[in-house]
Amino acid sequence: MINIYTLEESYDKASAIIKSCNTFQQLKAAKKYVNLFFKFHSSSYPSFLNKDVLEADYLLVKKYDKLFSKIRKKEKSLKKL
Repeated sequence: MINIYTLEESYDKASAIIKSCNTFQQLKAAKKYVNLFFKFHSSSYPSFLNKDVLEADYLLVKKYDKLFSKIRKKEKSLKKL
């Protein structure tokens, strides 16, 4: 059975992953997850530079930015430990 996540479900999962990080190594993995979240929900098309160009709607970009804001806050809190 294939489980396709909605944007909101994926966002909630990424948020939970960030919140659960206790080390910088875990946070590094969370950053990768957030980038995959963006790639999964955006449209991709090839460009002449042999790199995929991603196209995303406003809501996806806003959620992506919010996730990276959460990552920055988590980084600050881990530095205090």
